[in-house]
Parts: sequence; C-alpha cells; structure tokens
Amino acid sequence: MKAIHQNGLYRLGIDTTNNNLCFALIKENHVLYAENNYPFSQAAEQLAYRIDNLFKKFDITVNDISEVVSVVGPGGFSGVRIGTSFVTGLVAGSNINVISLSSLKAAAYSVESPQSHSIIISCLDARREGVYVGVYNSDYQPLLGECVCDTKNLNDLLKDYNDYSYYLSGHGSEIIQ
Repeated sequence: MKAIHQNGLYRLGIDTTNNNLCFALIKENHVLYAENNYPFSQAAEQLAYRIDNLFKKFDITVNDISEVVSVVGPGGFSGVRIGTSFVTGLVAGSNINVISLSSLKAAAYSVESPQSHSIIISCLDARREGVYVGVYNSDYQPLLGECVCDTKNLNDLLKDYNDYSYYLSGHGSEIIQ
C-alpha cells in the first residue's frame, strides 16, 4: 500500500560538481538519507537511477518534493552540466522550487555550528595553482565575494581576516593551511 504524503514535505539536495555524486533527502530539516561517495565517473549514467531508487526506498514521488537544492559550481564543467540538466528535467512542469547554491557556500555549510564572531573560509582547488575562495561569517553570510585566486596571492586576499578565528572547508583547504 502506498504511503499517503502531504505534497511538498521533502527537499532534495544534489551536487555533481566535484569528484563524487552527492545527494540527500531532507524532511523537516532532518537528513533522512545522504550519499556522498558514489564515483563521479558514472554520474551521468547513475544520477536518475539512484534518485529513482531513493524515491522508491521512501515511497515518494517527485510530487512529494517541494524544493531541490542544486549545487551549481564552481566545479568540473561536465558535473555542473549533468546536475543542472537533471534538475531542470526533474522539475519541468511542476511547482518545485529550485535553489541554486554555490559549491563554496555548500562547503561552508559543512561547518556545523561555528562559533560566533568566527569566519569560515571555503576553498576549492581550481587547478593550475589556483583556488576558488569564499569567506563567510558564522551565520554563513558572505564577507568576501566568491572568487578565483592564484595561490601566490591568497595571503593578500585573506589579510583582512588575520585576527579572526576560522574554520576551513572544501577540498582545497589543504592548500591554504
């Protein structure tokens, strides 16, 4: 017997911008299911299949989704394209709200309960001696516009934040340690 759900109780989060296919099902701000280690090399072939299995596991349909949070980069171009195309198709003809979230801000949200008056420095490897950088306060509000920076100029970019306690997030954080 199919469960009866109120329309729009669930949120779906999808990130295909980096080395792993990541997605989560959220209800009332509680993560019901998350997967973040599926090899990206098969993302295009597996994304729809894995989301369909997720819906079956929780006995829901796309009509039960009120919001999709889609991470839109920076990141690998193919991954951005795969995620954006999937989300566009998923919500076509529906009333599902789509929220676009940058990879840098998504990395900042991985810092749970930062101390007041601290900052979060999100850093993603942009390759070729470059990094994508975002700086956020403890309420996850941007203090510095997200940008790409040469690693040699990173200290100059962050000099205004030397007196803050900080958290590092993102797969490029080892670059700035």
